[in-house]
Amino acid sequence: MKSKRTYKTAFTLIELLVVIAIIALLLSILMPSLEKAKGVARAVICQSNLKQWGVIVPLYAGDNGDTLPGLWAPGLGPTQDFSSGQWWMVPYRPYYSDPAIRLCPQATQAPPSTTFTLLREVNEAWAAPNRFPDLESGVTLVDGTDVILGSLSPNGWLATTSPGGWFDGDNRIWGKLTNIKQPYTVPAFMDCYWVDGWPDRNNNTAGTNPDWPQLVYEDILTWDLPALAAAMQRFNIIRHDGRVNGLFVDGAVRKIGLKELWGLKWHRDYEKDNTYTQPNPPWPAWMESL
Repeated sequence: MKSKRTYKTAFTLIELLVVIAIIALLLSILMPSLEKAKGVARAVICQSNLKQWGVIVPLYAGDNGDTLPGLWAPGLGPTQDFSSGQWWMVPYRPYYSDPAIRLCPQATQAPPSTTFTLLREVNEAWAAPNRFPDLESGVTLVDGTDVILGSLSPNGWLATTSPGGWFDGDNRIWGKLTNIKQPYTVPAFMDCYWVDGWPDRNNNTAGTNPDWPQLVYEDILTWDLPALAAAMQRFNIIRHDGRVNGLFVDGAVRKIGLKELWGLKWHRDYEKDNTYTQPNPPWPAWMESL
């Protein structure tokens, strides 16, 4: 006589809930690791893009008497040219084909406008008028402006010229690269909030927002001296786990702690022995744990 067997053909409700709970637990464990891995991958791509700038910069200098671009780009007026970063974008553009090298993968989204704003989302790039429509397709902003994007920018003090003693530029601008005796201490390109940066030794750390430091700029178009007081904030941003990626004049690319920014040699007259490299510097709360 054959015995009767009962076969279970489906999960009970309790078993299904247990499976769902286990999956949820595994996801909660894995997701932070996956997000961290994505962040590491983006940082690697960012450094790769900076290394390409590490080839472009000396190539340009070699073609131009050991100098880098001056503050006024060919064919553009001073205000339009300087405020949108065209002073370096125009001269460097023939030296690369892929516009993605201007971007850090952590900040690729188009901002609302090309206006210099005090606050921006952490994943937003800077935008500048597209002067290269024959070389690359721009992005159209909500106001209809055709722009190019970027989130990596140069140290402005590497410019060749300083018109009219701008910001005491005659004593700060590096001029020829041969003027730089310790190129491993001088930043060339870096993760940046705007199209360029002009840090000075006693730039304040006005940031209060842990996700995106507040800036204390005066009207950028006036370029008066108070505007320089927060110039370091363009580079002092949270992008790679409390660090930024930077290219130095010697070609080295590495991560830089935000507090380390004040100890780099940004311009010829920059004093690395300053308020923020002394014991007990006045870091804002958001930077204390970095």
